[in-house]
Amino acid sequence: MPTGPLRLPSTTFPGRRGPDPAADEPTTTPHPLPRLVPADGPAPLGPSGPVGPSGPDGSDDVEPPTTTVVPGPSDDAADDAGERERLRTRAERFSPEDEVLAAARERAAEHGIVPVGVGAAAALTFLASAGRARAVVEIGSGAGVGTVSLLRGMPREGLLTSIDTEVSHQRLTRITCAEAGFGSGRVRMITGRALEVLPRLSDGAYDLVLVDAATVEYPLYLAEAVRLLRPGGVVALDNVCWTGRITDPARRDAVSAALRETVRAVRTDERLAPLLLPVSDGLLCASLLG
Repeated sequence: MPTGPLRLPSTTFPGRRGPDPAADEPTTTPHPLPRLVPADGPAPLGPSGPVGPSGPDGSDDVEPPTTTVVPGPSDDAADDAGERERLRTRAERFSPEDEVLAAARERAAEHGIVPVGVGAAAALTFLASAGRARAVVEIGSGAGVGTVSLLRGMPREGLLTSIDTEVSHQRLTRITCAEAGFGSGRVRMITGRALEVLPRLSDGAYDLVLVDAATVEYPLYLAEAVRLLRPGGVVALDNVCWTGRITDPARRDAVSAALRETVRAVRTDERLAPLLLPVSDGLLCASLLG
C-alpha cells in the first residue's frame, strides 16, 4: 500500500498524444487529492471528497489514519527468525549473574578457559535443585563457574566431585567456591583425565553429571555418565550446538562428528528421556528412566 499521495489521473487518453479537448476549459477549484483508506474502513464522503479526521479547530492537525500492510511469505519467515532470536537472547539473560560468577568469568578469560554460558549456568542450578542432587560429578571445572552453579542448587549435605586435567584450573575453582561461601568439604577435586578417573566411580551412585570437557570425547563421557547415574538422575552436556556444528552437514571435522554422535546416542537410547535446551551454546540433557 503506498504511503504518499496518489497521483492525479492522467488527462491523456490511450492512443492520443494530446490532452483531452474537454479538459481545455480552466477550472477554478482544484480537484482534491484522494486520501488513503484507513485500516478500519473508508472515510465518510463530504461535498468535495472524503472527510478526514479533524482537530478541535476543524483543521487536519491530528495523527493520520494508519494503513494495513499485509506481509508476504518472506516477511513472515524473517519475522519468525527474528522473534526466535529475541526469545533466545532473553532466555540467556533471564537470570543475571552476581559478582562471584562475573569475577570467575574474568579469571577464566585471563587463563583461556571457556566456562559454561550464563543461560547454561542458570539451567545447572535449576537441574541440581529440582532433582535434589546430593551426589554430583563435574567433568571440567571451568574456573568454578559450573561448580558454583551446581553447588547453589544442591542441598547443604551435597558433595560435588570435580575432575580436571589442569591443576591451575582447579586452583581457580577453589577461589570461586570460597568467594561463593562454599567450604572445601563441599567439593572433592580429582586431577587427571576423566576417562581414567570415571571408571573408578561407583555405578548408579550419582544424581547429576555435567560434561564440559574435551568435545571429541563426549560419546565416551556420555557412556560413563549413564553408568554413574541412579534412576531419575540427569546428565547434562554443554556446547552441543557449538557454532552450528551439528546442523551443518558440510562440517566433517572430529568435533562435529563427536557432537552428532552424542546427540544421536541420547535420542536413540531407550533408557533416556532427552531434552535439548537452547541456552548458551546448547545444553543437552537426559534423564535416566527408572
